[in-house]
Formats: sequence, C-alpha cells, structure tokens
Amino acid sequence: MKEREERKVLLEREEKQKDYQARKMHYLLSTKQCGHPTAA
Repeated sequence: MKEREERKVLLEREEKQKDYQARKMHYLLSTKQCGHPTAA
C-alpha cells in the first residue's frame, strides 16, 4: 500500500514538472515572437 502511495506522489510530481517545463517553453517562445525580434 505504501509503495503505491509513493509511486502516485512521484507521478504527480513528474506531471507538475512537465507542466512547468511546457509553460516555460511557451513563455519563452511567446516573448521571443512578440517583444524582441533581435533576440530571436
């Protein structure tokens, strides 16, 4: 039982990490496109 719980926690953490990475990428891409043509 405890193993399942820990695995669940790990999976959730991984999902959050992926979500964060995706948001960061999206943010970087959108700022490059909009605000700074020289940086792109």
